[in-house]
Amino acid sequence: MKKQVFRAFALAMTLALLVTTMLGSVTVAAAPIPDTTSPSALTVTTKPTYPAITRQVWDNHTDSWATTTSTHFGGDIVHRVTSIVPNMAGHGSYIFTFHERLAPAMTMDFDSIVVRVGGVQVSRGFHYTLNILPAGNGIPFNIAFSPAIFVGFTPGDIIEITYSGTITGAAAVGAPGNISETVLEFSDNSLDVSSTARTAPATTNVFTFRFEVYKYTGVLGDDDRPLADAEFQLRTDPSDPATTISFARPDGGSNTRPAVYSHVLPIASNARTTLLTPESGRLLISGLDVGVYYLIETKAPDGFNILEHPVQIEITHPNGDGESVVTADGNAILHRRVNVLNNAGTNLPGTGGIGRTIFNITGLTMMFGAVALLLWQRKRTVAQ
Repeated sequence: MKKQVFRAFALAMTLALLVTTMLGSVTVAAAPIPDTTSPSALTVTTKPTYPAITRQVWDNHTDSWATTTSTHFGGDIVHRVTSIVPNMAGHGSYIFTFHERLAPAMTMDFDSIVVRVGGVQVSRGFHYTLNILPAGNGIPFNIAFSPAIFVGFTPGDIIEITYSGTITGAAAVGAPGNISETVLEFSDNSLDVSSTARTAPATTNVFTFRFEVYKYTGVLGDDDRPLADAEFQLRTDPSDPATTISFARPDGGSNTRPAVYSHVLPIASNARTTLLTPESGRLLISGLDVGVYYLIETKAPDGFNILEHPVQIEITHPNGDGESVVTADGNAILHRRVNVLNNAGTNLPGTGGIGRTIFNITGLTMMFGAVALLLWQRKRTVAQ
């Protein structure tokens, strides 16, 4: 075996020597080294980097910026978008545009837009332009920095954009909420001024809530009967009429449907403060923020006693997912429905009023009169 390997090696060497002799000396040239000093000799494509963006809304419940909050119909919402001036080495200009889209049920105050770079407010029309796009699914607009000016900003400086708007009565109630988003478009190639990339959307969500009232008599779930023509008010302070909440009534209800009452500001032309039950005995009260409310019956149906005490209703939003929890007088309730029982009988004058005082005095007078009569009759019997 070794002899065969040796013979093959010897044969290969002999052939190589023969070729060299026939062709002369052979020079093996190394691969050429590129001239990196020439701009045209080496092409480099800049790897895109993705500037971070955050989107937040002001949360009045915690007095801080957050990604979710809640409010009532007509409530003001303050938005904030932040980023950082990126490293723009090698760029002669730099595209940096914020693409905004508000939730469909939000309005926008374009005059409220404030843009700051490094803590200093910059000017619309010079440092950036505002472009309002045709309305579609929400309110789309963008804030585009001037590429020639933006490239002169200091890398690392904070960019902050704030603006405000309101949430309307068309807002989604509960989950999934009312989502707004921001996408940042930015230059990603120093050799191509038109080349851009975009970040994933940064989102915020604003929630609003509701609960239902069922006015009835009888035994709930057995022989309960709905009551029409009960009148209520909803307040945030049971003893202060000035805290009575105003509503619009887009649907008066029927024997099968609830009357729908949607929160509105007191100045609205269709604002009302009285909630009237239809034949179904049901009220759907919508567009409320989290908090504590008091349901006060101001007029009972004919032949029924009015509630002497308000019902304390609390709406909480424990998980931030649009699913609210509603309690009535501290007790958890099913399906966010507050059941209000009315009993038949003679309506008593209101607690604390002059009518109740007269009623008490009359009752005491009759009681003392009966006692006096009894004692007089007893004394007369003894005398006889």
